[in-house]
Amino acid sequence: MVRPHQFVAAFAGSFLLGVLVASRFGLDWPAIIIGLALFLILLLLPTQPPIKFLAVAMLGLLLGWWRYGAAVTLPSDLITRWVGQTSGLVGTVANDPVMSGTRQKFYLRVQTVDGQPASGKILLTAWQLPRWEFGDKLQAEVKLALPEVNEEFDYPAYLAKGGVYALGQTASEVQLVDKPRWSWQRELFRLKHWLAHQTQVLVPDPQGMLMNGLLLGMRSSLSDELQTQLKNSGTTHIVALSGMNITIVAGFFFWLMRRLRRRWALVLAGIGILLFVVMTGASASIVRAAIMGWVMLLSALWGRRRDLTNAILLAAVLMVALNPLILQYDTGFQLSLAATAGIVYLSPSLLLGFRRWPNVLASAAATTIGATVATLPLVIFHFGGFSVVTLFANLVVVPLVPLVMLVGFITMLVGIVAPTWQWLGWPSVWAAGSLLAIIKFFGDLPWAFVPITALSAGWPVLYYLGLIGIYFFPRARATQKI
Repeated sequence: MVRPHQFVAAFAGSFLLGVLVASRFGLDWPAIIIGLALFLILLLLPTQPPIKFLAVAMLGLLLGWWRYGAAVTLPSDLITRWVGQTSGLVGTVANDPVMSGTRQKFYLRVQTVDGQPASGKILLTAWQLPRWEFGDKLQAEVKLALPEVNEEFDYPAYLAKGGVYALGQTASEVQLVDKPRWSWQRELFRLKHWLAHQTQVLVPDPQGMLMNGLLLGMRSSLSDELQTQLKNSGTTHIVALSGMNITIVAGFFFWLMRRLRRRWALVLAGIGILLFVVMTGASASIVRAAIMGWVMLLSALWGRRRDLTNAILLAAVLMVALNPLILQYDTGFQLSLAATAGIVYLSPSLLLGFRRWPNVLASAAATTIGATVATLPLVIFHFGGFSVVTLFANLVVVPLVPLVMLVGFITMLVGIVAPTWQWLGWPSVWAAGSLLAIIKFFGDLPWAFVPITALSAGWPVLYYLGLIGIYFFPRARATQKI
C-alpha cells in the first residue's frame, strides 16, 4: 500500500530529477508533450494507489523539466549582445562589493547599454574608492567579455546560477547616478561590515579575519595561505556559513532556553537562526543553509523520520524551484543538502559505535563521519581531490568551533560597548589562535590533500545509489521479517 507521505516524496524526488534531466539534456518539448500525455492517461486509469503514485511522480518530473527550461530561457536584450566592445552602462549594484585594496568587484544589474534597454547582470571590476553599496545606481564606460571555462572550473555556469552572464572592466570613472533613500538589504550589509570592524578593533589579524569568517562568512579577507590550509585539512566548511554554523547557532539558543518547554526552546532556536541570517547579510547561500536548519528543527519537533525525509525534499524543491540552476551549478547547495542527509540518516547509526566516548566527542565523531561520507563524491568531483586528514582534523576542530564562535560573539558585543579596552579581546585572540594552529598543523602536512582527476562525472551517481542501497536494504529486509 502506498502511503500519503510516499506521494510527497515521489513528487519532490521526481521534480528534482526532472530539473537534473533537463540540465543535462535540455528542454525537449516533444518529450514533455509525450510525458504529459502519459500523465493524463494515468489519471484516466482505475484509481489504484500504484497508478496514482506513478501519476504524481510523472507530474513532478514534468514540472521540474519545465521549470528548468523556463529558467534558462534568456531575453533578447541580454547583456551578452554587447560583449567584446566598450559601452556606456547604467545599472544598480546587486550585491555587497568585495574589496581588495582599491579594487572592488560586484554584480551590476544592467538597465541600459548606450541608452538602449538591456537586462542581466555582469561581474564588474572597478579600481575606485569609496566602496559602492547595494542599490547604488551607477554609470560608467565598461569593456565587456564572456567568462571562460578552464580545466578545473566551469566559471560561466557558476556565474549563470546567479543570473550573471558577462564580465566587465571599467574604462572610465564610475559615477553615482542615484542612491536609494532606504534598502533593507543595504542596511544588513552595513550592519555586517560594522560588526566586522568592531571585532577587528579588539582582535587583530590573522585571528580577526578567522573570527569574521566564522561569524560573518567574510572569506574574502582570508589569506591565500590560510585558504590553502583549510582546503588541505578539509575544514573549509567552518568559514563557509554552511549548515554547520547554523547548527551551532541553533544548538546554542536551544541550550540557553533548555529550561523552557522543548517546543518553545526549538521555536526560539529558529528565531536565533533568523537573527544570525540578519547579522551575516542574508545572502542567498546563508538563507539556503538557514532553511535546512529550520528543517532540522522541524524534525526535532515532529520526531518522525518519514516526516523529516519529506521536509528535506520539500525544502530542496522550494530552493530549486526558485532557482533551478543551483541543483547542477551551486556547489554549496549540493554540499549542504548532502551533509544534511548524511547527518540525519548516517550519524545516528554511527553514534552507536561511539557509545563509550564522551557525549561531545561521540556526537562530533558521528556527525563528522556522516557528513564526510555523504559529501565525499561531491568534494572529489568539484575540488579535484579530497583531504585524507579531514576526519582527524574535524574531530579536533568541530568541537572547538562553537566555543570560538561564542567567545568571538561576546568580543563583538564588547567591541560595541568598549572598543578601546584591548585586553577584552585576548580570549578571542587565544581561542582563534588555537584554532588556526590546529588548521595549520593538518593543512601543512605534505600528504594531506590527494588530487583525483581521472574519474568521470557519472561516478558520484553510482556512489549515491550504492549508499542508498546500503542504508535501505537492511531496513527493508527487517520490515519483511516483521
